[in-house]
Amino acid sequence: MLLASCGGGGASAPPDQMGPCGPVDSMSGGQVELGTGNLAFEPMPDMLPIIMDASQAAPHLLVQSRIRGIPPGDPDNLLDPGNPQTKVSVVIDALGVTLGGAYPARYGYVPSPDPGASCAFDLKQAIGVSLEMTPPDQAAGQQARITIVVTGSNGVSGQDMKLVTLTPPAAASSTPAAR
Repeated sequence: MLLASCGGGGASAPPDQMGPCGPVDSMSGGQVELGTGNLAFEPMPDMLPIIMDASQAAPHLLVQSRIRGIPPGDPDNLLDPGNPQTKVSVVIDALGVTLGGAYPARYGYVPSPDPGASCAFDLKQAIGVSLEMTPPDQAAGQQARITIVVTGSNGVSGQDMKLVTLTPPAAASSTPAAR
């Protein structure tokens, strides 16, 4: 059984210490909230901008996640097998396009710095979902269905989905690098 601590920022308590959130086990359900924002979680807006910057070769979308009741793993060790599996997909039906990894990535989560997000953990940095070969001018104005599924090392999972409208990239986006 893994234990989780919660609170506003800072490092997680060692796994052998009971945090104020109690144990995270396979008997409780997990919750996932879909968001955006590169280094800090922001709720997913109805209008999501397409990002064009030097951090990725192609235009992309920034997707964030906030979890509760799922073991957060180790945000400083991408190879930790205890990290949750996070899978993002973006479907643009009008263009017949599905984007995102076919396989989940293992990212650790950090305690949420948001004082209103009790016992929540956020991705350390956003996941950049590439538009691949889809021209941004064709994607702009289209409705996209973004789904995120997070599964903890104990088998507890949660998911969230939101319909958004993609907006054109800013003339000179200065968004910091995303994964």
